[in-house]
Amino acid sequence: MTDFLYQFLVKIIASSGLDGACQVFLQESSRYFGCEQGIFTFANPAKKIIEIKAIVGLEPNNHWTESDTESFFEKPITNLVLQKDRPQFLDHLSLQKQTEPGETFYFPDSKSLLSYREHLDIGDEIIVILESKQAQKPSADIDLLRLMVKNVINLLKSRKRSEKRAKELSWVWDVKREVSAFDEDLDISEMSGLLGKILRLALSRTNTKNGAILMVDEETSDLLIYQEAIKGSVISKNGITTRRFYRRKDRPSGLCYWIFDNNKAYMTLDATKDPNYVPLFKEIKSSLGVPISFQDRCIGVIIVESVRRNAFVEADRHLLLDLAQNVTMFVRRAQLYEETKKKGVQPILIRGLSQEWQEVERRVEKSAATNATVMLRGESGTGKELVAHSTHFNSPRKHNPFVVVNCAAIPEQLLESTFFGHVKGAFTGATYDRIGEFEKAEKGTIFLDEIGDLSLPLQVKLLRVLQTGEIMKIGSNELSQVVDVRVIAATSRNLEDMIKKGSFREDLYYRLHVVPIFLPPLRSYRDSIPGMIKSFIEQSNREYGKKIIDISSDSLNALINYDFPGNVSELKNIIEQAVILEDNEKIQINILPQHISAPIKEALKKSGLDTIDNDNLASNTGKSDILNHIDIFQDDYKSLRQHYLQNFERQYLEQLLAEYDGNMAKAAAMAGINRVNLYKLAKKHNLNPDNFRKEHGQENSP
Repeated sequence: MTDFLYQFLVKIIASSGLDGACQVFLQESSRYFGCEQGIFTFANPAKKIIEIKAIVGLEPNNHWTESDTESFFEKPITNLVLQKDRPQFLDHLSLQKQTEPGETFYFPDSKSLLSYREHLDIGDEIIVILESKQAQKPSADIDLLRLMVKNVINLLKSRKRSEKRAKELSWVWDVKREVSAFDEDLDISEMSGLLGKILRLALSRTNTKNGAILMVDEETSDLLIYQEAIKGSVISKNGITTRRFYRRKDRPSGLCYWIFDNNKAYMTLDATKDPNYVPLFKEIKSSLGVPISFQDRCIGVIIVESVRRNAFVEADRHLLLDLAQNVTMFVRRAQLYEETKKKGVQPILIRGLSQEWQEVERRVEKSAATNATVMLRGESGTGKELVAHSTHFNSPRKHNPFVVVNCAAIPEQLLESTFFGHVKGAFTGATYDRIGEFEKAEKGTIFLDEIGDLSLPLQVKLLRVLQTGEIMKIGSNELSQVVDVRVIAATSRNLEDMIKKGSFREDLYYRLHVVPIFLPPLRSYRDSIPGMIKSFIEQSNREYGKKIIDISSDSLNALINYDFPGNVSELKNIIEQAVILEDNEKIQINILPQHISAPIKEALKKSGLDTIDNDNLASNTGKSDILNHIDIFQDDYKSLRQHYLQNFERQYLEQLLAEYDGNMAKAAAMAGINRVNLYKLAKKHNLNPDNFRKEHGQENSP
């Protein structure tokens, strides 16, 4: 026995991962005890969920449910529901013997059974079942089995924790990677299309077929379902048509309304016994829902449901919560688009997806719920007015006026009247009383664009408004009027230098900079340019009745490598112009402005090519070599160094992924970097691991 136990422990320690250790345990124990069939499991008696880690012997008999048997043959079982008529499996597993096969056994033709359970402090129990087709009397075997478990229990607990952490990391990264795929379609402006994408992702990640996303109508507090945001066999088609579920006082509101009211996730493993459950789909036994939260309130609900009991585990809840958190930004953008579209003005759609843009929208979310003054800083064309609109839309003032004043576009002598209004006869030409923009913005928001262009006298008057909330019409003899207005200001100028030169007041600067938000230039998130181009092409097609379907590879590369001093506004203008002028289905390089197309044309000429082949990125004559010819002698040392490092980085990644057939886990191990970081690098260079798989179709690691 001692030799066996020693060899057993050596093999367990040398095994790989939790599954490997469990498999070794079951194989060695079944061999030693002469049992042809067995199962090694982790079980949760409270939830009646069993996770099979290893199995030896024949297929289970009819003690397994039909759905469990189907799952068993389709894929490794991870969540197996225990039968209610098998209480001995959870309540008194111990040494048992039976001369004829019967209800005690879990495999066909078994005549004796040896089982052992051990509680773990991680919330599970180890349950080991060994069965033999021979009648045995293993009187002392239970002690050895207990000793085997006791000797490896710490190792198993450690490996189970590591497996859990690895799965959680994999789930989180899968969600982020799927969400980042929205880069390819940044014009997800229609809410139904966006929610459809999110729902498909939720169903895929939880392996379910029934689900819906319900959005909160903030005026009525009802939950609305968009047509594309529901999948499965619903109970009432009327619910989909009206897109509304009404709460009633004489019955439970349902899980979705519970989630909405509490802004928390809700999971029921037996919906038939849950007092809060109200059927949405047919024959549902399990349900899991999570809130889409914004500013600590629920703005929507993601719900997935199954016809099986115990279909979900805690990991599924964490997965959906992470998904909801990652898609909130897209949902709010789509809501802003739809809200502005209803007003009959140019719909507002924010498209940036860089880390800098995520910080912008984080600050917008935090500041929008307050009345704090916001100062938007950034180059011309970076989208300051869009962010101002977004801040107002996400604030409690959203249903009140949003007034825009461009301080640089109004003559200085008229700007004070524009701000505060005037009475008739206040000055030459004042032939009527005028209401100022601050007064028009009562209870709402005023956006003062290009605040750096204000004269010093007007800066003083604006400062007083910020300090006291009081305004005075020009020429009025009445008392000053107090207004309730939230101020958002913006400038592309360097206010700090202006303060040093005395052209901008320092006290006004600090009054405005309560919440500063810095908008990144387009050149800092070039990865978003292809998606923006696609969006602008579609928008221009609708506006001008054109049918441009795409942009050529060399044209795309010319735009990606251009610095865009005018930022997103310049890109939009260029694409709009190209759509109008282009006669082909794709935007060609010759249509682009000369200062943008010239570097690519020169590079093509030096390379002896007519165009850039995007399908040949990994070759020695592909895009990387062509880009080496672009503006190479016009850059300083720092820019050149960055240029060559980028080329090296891309070529290295291409060779690495090609060497390992797109297997990210192996490639990361070889490169000595974290797999998550390798995914980030691949995304940065627009490299899809699937494109590096060989013809034999080797599976990629998640």
